[in-house]
Formats: sequence, structure tokens, C-alpha cells
Amino acid sequence: MRTLPALLLLMALAPAPALAQDRLPRGDFSGTLGWFSSHHSELESYNQWANESLIGEIGAGFYWTPHWKTEVLAGASTETDHYGSTSVVINGQPFFSPAHFTFSTRRVSITQQYQFGNNQWFHPYLGVGVDGVWERRARRDEPIYTYDQLARRSVLVRPEREYPADTNVRALPAAAAGFKSYITARGFFRADLRVTFSGGPDEAILRFGFGVDF
Repeated sequence: MRTLPALLLLMALAPAPALAQDRLPRGDFSGTLGWFSSHHSELESYNQWANESLIGEIGAGFYWTPHWKTEVLAGASTETDHYGSTSVVINGQPFFSPAHFTFSTRRVSITQQYQFGNNQWFHPYLGVGVDGVWERRARRDEPIYTYDQLARRSVLVRPEREYPADTNVRALPAAAAGFKSYITARGFFRADLRVTFSGGPDEAILRFGFGVDF
């Protein structure tokens, strides 16, 4: 009886042959959902990490060897709102204007991955690549008021101002770390963290999804 817990632990930790791939795959298809956040230095607020939203992606990978894989993903994030402030100068006087920002993105990612393990049920991997990002931004500044001491009332300095939406297109280097865990001989669960860079960390995407080898 004393050895029973130890045997159960060994069985849980040992690789499960039934869940390993029945053959080396040529490639795979997958779909993921995740949480997306990006950095915006133009937001003059305590929190410059905005655009916290859901992101969905689909893609395919091609195995050059049992360990090296090239993957292409395409996806888009939901639209999200962010409230911050911007500084403006009116008649030589500085003011802070409350501002409402709206962000959404579309992207195509190309990644070269190295997959650890050989025909096992669990494969960690590391990857580097490039993300092509189309970021749509809109902004609306709230009215600016000041207090007139003589009249003892608030005075409108500048009315609400809305700016036309624009799309910023960028190519960003990226790094990823994650894993594939097989739930059938070909079907797998995957998860990873992907970070893009522009001077420093610019975007972070935590993704989860399912896929199948072919």
C-alpha cells in the first residue's frame, strides 16, 4: 500500500505513448484565442499599456525537420477603449485634456520555431519572427474648462475635438515561447506567450488553442 501513491505519481509523470504522434507530421493547422495588450507612449497617463482586448488567430505550420517549423498566423483583435489624457497649450497656457482612445489591430505573423522533444506527447518550443501589424486608432478629446476667479464660474477653453481614425502599419520583430500537448495521436492543445518589440516590449499576446497535424 505504501508504494501505491508513488506508482500513481510515476504513471502521471511518464510520457503517454498513446498520445504521442503516430508519425512525424509534415505540418499542422491551429486556431487560437488570447489576450492582447500593447504599449502606447503617446498616452500621457499612468498606464501606457492599452488595447487590452481579445484576439483570435488561425494559421498553419510546415515542418522542415522534426524540430524546426515555420508557422504563419493571421488574426485580429477586438476593438477596445482607453481613457487617458493629453497635454495641449492654448494661448500660451498648458492644459490637460481628458481623451478617449479606441484601438483595434489586424496582423500576420511569420515565425521560425524550434520544437524540443522527439515524437513525445508534450513539446515545448521557442520561436523568433516578424509580425506585420495594422493598428487602427481613433481619438476624441473631451472639452477643456478653466475656472474664472472673477466670474466664479467654469469657462469653456476648447470644445470637444474628434480626430479622424487612422491606420498605422508596422513590421515588428517578435519572440515566442510555448508548448504543444497532444490529446490524440494528431490533435493537440497549444499555448504560448508572444512579445513584439519596438525599442522595448511593444505588444504581448497570451494565446490558447487547438490544432491538428497533417
